[in-house]
Amino acid sequence: MLYGSARDHVIGTRIVYADGRVIRTGGKVVKNVAGYDMNKLFIGAMGTLGIFSEITLKLRPLPKYEGLSLLHFPDGREEDIHTFAKEIMDSMMEPVSLEVLTPETSDMMTGKRLYTLAIAFEDREKAVRQQEAWVTEYLPTGVEQMVLHEGEAREWWDKFRWLSPNGHTDEADDAKTQAALKIGSQPSDVPATLKKAEELAEAHHVSIKAHGGAGHGISRVYMNGFTEDIIGYTKALRSEVEKNHGYAVCTHMPFTLREHADVWGGKPDYFPLLEGIKQANDPKKILNRHRFVGGI
Repeated sequence: MLYGSARDHVIGTRIVYADGRVIRTGGKVVKNVAGYDMNKLFIGAMGTLGIFSEITLKLRPLPKYEGLSLLHFPDGREEDIHTFAKEIMDSMMEPVSLEVLTPETSDMMTGKRLYTLAIAFEDREKAVRQQEAWVTEYLPTGVEQMVLHEGEAREWWDKFRWLSPNGHTDEADDAKTQAALKIGSQPSDVPATLKKAEELAEAHHVSIKAHGGAGHGISRVYMNGFTEDIIGYTKALRSEVEKNHGYAVCTHMPFTLREHADVWGGKPDYFPLLEGIKQANDPKKILNRHRFVGGI
């Protein structure tokens, strides 16, 4: 929520086009962009427009002190979670994260099978503790709070980042197929989206772990089950998300499954613009063929 995505830390690149031409985008200082940010164009193109031969990154100092407040909501009402997250964002607090965990995910991370809101603060120790005190003072009735600091907080986040599947943990057993979805929505829709993901998982006989950012609107759903169930679940959840003008992209899926599932979803209305950029930069379609939306 505070630091943004990986691409937000890229301030300069060197790109090699398919015909061998070399260009530079951005620069080596933070204030370097005037006009369209070409860095984001090439990063978002998934290697279909050019090859990165050099990347310049913006660095940030390590925080002086870290705190993590875990709020367990007993009745799981998404309205309560959204309301409290909104109160924090409307206040003077500066949280690093406002991550909502589904009960199964929370059980793995905290030992409590309840909807959980993970609120992280990073600053000087006094500032972190003052913000945690604010959370405690305005805590909704019946919500339990657990606070972790420094090493304990870092250990929690280290465990959290291994929730997602990867090629190393994929199994040959068709009944244990793994896949992952990245869902984009309005931040206010995150609790309801996670609730719907749980309901659909039960209906499609798929087990999931899921979490979503109440501050930025990006949710992650990690699936495990039979191949055909995962395909059906992905389609159903994407349909629900798109009703609220969101999107769902498969970020992890075995190749055999990607041959039958639509990784990106339908072509967006602006697809002709994407085709035009591809044609201008790589007319012979040499780079990363069929890697991007619409088979680009």
